[in-house]
Parts: sequence; structure tokens; C-alpha cells
Amino acid sequence: MNRMSVPFQCLPPEVGVACGRLRDELGALLGDDLIALWVHGAATFDDRPHLLGDVDTHGILVRPPELGAAMAIEGIHDSIAADTGVEWDSWYILEREARGVRPPRHALWEHLVDHAWALHRAHWLAGQYVALGGSRPTDFVTPPMWSELQQALRSELDYMEGLVKLGHDDGGHGAFVVWNGCRIICSVETRNVVLSKRAAADWALNHLPKALHAAVRAAGRVYDGIARTHDESILKAAAPLVIAAARDRLRVDHE
Repeated sequence: MNRMSVPFQCLPPEVGVACGRLRDELGALLGDDLIALWVHGAATFDDRPHLLGDVDTHGILVRPPELGAAMAIEGIHDSIAADTGVEWDSWYILEREARGVRPPRHALWEHLVDHAWALHRAHWLAGQYVALGGSRPTDFVTPPMWSELQQALRSELDYMEGLVKLGHDDGGHGAFVVWNGCRIICSVETRNVVLSKRAAADWALNHLPKALHAAVRAAGRVYDGIARTHDESILKAAAPLVIAAARDRLRVDHE
């Protein structure tokens, strides 16, 4: 049985303020065309990093917004970000696509495709989201098959590998690659994709080779804002190793 969603009060205070404004201002703009609005990702976990990144939201729309409405939606996000310091990673998708298994396109910017769609569905159906209003995921979201989750994890890994190849090897990107790589490996090994990066890092310290432990701990310090002098170089060296380990786990799991 799917558990209830995470209570709104569990969001960090500044995120709660921003999400309350988003709910109210989108509701005033879109009315009945907005049938659901959910917060998910790191902000909804009890063990979230002390330095929280983008706040993830998904809005479900009845129909594609006209250009003026799309620009107004972007303006709402920009205004709230300027006032609160909260940055957004927000998606809007159509209800008809939310009912399917194919990764949906962004309803505002159709060149964007939600390749993490299967992972999002798994989190929502497990109750790992905050409902800001409207319908529940169980009203129309389809449970993902493991093959869909495998593909979504591969897409995550491809993105991480692209960051490394492009030279994004600062502490923040390195921490993301290491902890998200741990989450991919843990997800494959446990067949559970609904877990935080920190929970996956804790798992990694008990299951991955000791040679990676220093990087896992360094990533935690970066995420919590207490990075040490050499953490960036530790993460830079470990990132390709974590990616390779995750790639190997996915390959073996697929065979």
C-alpha cells in the first residue's frame, strides 16, 4: 500500500514559503488548467543536505499553455527565486502524458524531455513528495517497470558522465557525481530507487570498496557546507571510478 505524502510542514521553512507562493500564484494564473502540483526530490527527505540545491516540482496541466501564460509561469518562478533565494527545477507536463510510461515533454519548452520519468513515478507512488494541491499521483500515474527504471538510471549516469567529460569537476559537481553514483549503485543492488543521496552514501560506506570511502565522505562535507581543502581533488579523482562502478552494476543487472 502506498503511504501518504510527506506533510507540507516537513519542508525547510524557506522552501515552504517559496512553495506556498508558487501554489497560490500558479493557481491564480492557471485555475482549473492546473490539476496537480507536487514537490519532490531532496527537499522532501528528512536527511537532506544542509546546502539544498534546486527545489524540484512537477505541475500537471490539462492543456498546453499559450505563450503568454508560459512566460507568466516563468516569471512567477523568477520572482519567487529573487525574493526567497530558492532556485527551481520545475516541470510542467500534460495530464495525458502523465498517464503514460513514455518520458513526457515539458509542456512549456517541448525540446526538454523528462528522462527521469520512471524514477519520479516511483518516488511519487511511494509517497515521497509533498502535495501542494490538486490530484494525487495515484489518480493517474502508472507504476514503473524495472526495465523503465534501469533506463532512467542509465540516463542519470549518462548525464553524470557528460559533466565529467565537459570538465565540470569542481567540488559541487564532484559531490553530485559521487553521491548520485552511490544512489544508482544502491538502487540496482537493492531494487529500491526511492532513497535519498545521503541514505545511498551511508549504504555505500558499508558495501563499496574502501578506496571510495574518502570520496563518499568528502561529498557529504561539500553538501553540508563544511568542505575541507583537499575534498575537491578527492572528488575529482573518484568521480570516474564511481561512474565506472555504476556503469558496471547496470550492465550486469541488464544481462
